[in-house]
Parts: sequence; C-alpha cells; structure tokens
Amino acid sequence: MRPLHENLARYLDPCAFDGRRRSKRNSDAAFRARKHATKQARAAIRFMLKPGNLDRLLASAAARKESPDE
Repeated sequence: MRPLHENLARYLDPCAFDGRRRSKRNSDAAFRARKHATKQARAAIRFMLKPGNLDRLLASAAARKESPDE
C-alpha cells in the first residue's frame, strides 16, 4: 500500500506518475514533476495536521456553501 503523501501526489499530478517509457530528457522532467508533486503533498499534509487549520478550512467551505450565489 502506498503512503498517503504518494497517493496525494499522484492525485495532484497524474501525468508525472503515468509510467510511460520516455526519452532521457522527458524522464528527467517527469522525475522533477514527481518530486515537486510529492513535496506539495507532504506540505499539504503537514498543513492539515497543524491544530486549527482543518477546522478553519471546513468552516470557510461551509460559509461559502451557505452564501447565496450572486
């Protein structure tokens, strides 16, 4: 089973993880894209684990959902 950060990275940038054979130049670009997506995923997880951040995001989403569309 994959770790949470890897699953989130695959969701953020599926093209970087598609597993196609590539040229050397494109494989280097895909490697950098995978590395970047993994860093973003780890940062997002750290953000969600900090106290209060998830509650603020959920409250903000609920407020936007309740407000009438203009």
